[in-house]
Amino acid sequence: MRYWIERAYSLLQEPLSEETLTAFDRLDASLCDPQFVLSFMLQCGEMLWVDNRSMAHNRNAFFDAPDTPRTMVRMWTADTAIST
Repeated sequence: MRYWIERAYSLLQEPLSEETLTAFDRLDASLCDPQFVLSFMLQCGEMLWVDNRSMAHNRNAFFDAPDTPRTMVRMWTADTAIST
């Protein structure tokens, strides 16, 4: 989703922090590292099922540090059509 995040910041004319760019760069490097890439060809009639929750979103439990608790924010957006 890096492209879309960078695009949104660009449209807002807001700079991304160096920390964020560094995090993106590290993630991109990991995702492109051959030791983490699995390539294969599916044959006609074969299927590949992937549990995206465990592949992309699974992690160990997170524990807040007593002196620096995380801030959790929730946002709802409305999908409204704009007519001109």
